[in-house]
Amino acid sequence: MYASRAAARDTVGLPLPDGERQDIGRIAARAVDVLGRAAYETLFAGGGEPADQFLGQGDSS
Repeated sequence: MYASRAAARDTVGLPLPDGERQDIGRIAARAVDVLGRAAYETLFAGGGEPADQFLGQGDSS
């Protein structure tokens, strides 16, 4: 979700609002801790994927 919002902001040239910077930084740091930097950067660059798909909790039916 954050990656797609960042892409949308970039498209129209809007920066991240100051009020969201700390939250986004904290969430991104945790995602890097869980996924590793390379996986995080790949997912972020691709606009992200539904979390259940890369956490192994997706619907297998």
